[in-house]
Amino acid sequence: MKGILLNEATGDLDINVIRDADGRILSGLTPGDTDYQNIRLLMLSDKGDFKEQPVLGVGAEKYLKSTGRENDLRREIAVQLDATGYGSADVTVAADGIIEINI
Repeated sequence: MKGILLNEATGDLDINVIRDADGRILSGLTPGDTDYQNIRLLMLSDKGDFKEQPVLGVGAEKYLKSTGRENDLRREIAVQLDATGYGSADVTVAADGIIEINI
């Protein structure tokens, strides 16, 4: 997907102001491929974080803070990715919390 990128460090809009010779702003928001950031936001968000889609969000932190829930996390990631249009993804979750997603 293409869209407006977010700053990875802060999560704010990635703004790169370009001005013409007279100092007028020609562009400011950074466009690009948003697949990585969309999946990252989905992973970090809890259900209820998105007002218009209250069942959207994996809430990965709660799974990673518990033990033995790797399969639950893998299943939730796959369901959420499918619901957001990424289709069937190959998701692996290691016991040490390393998550690998191939779409």
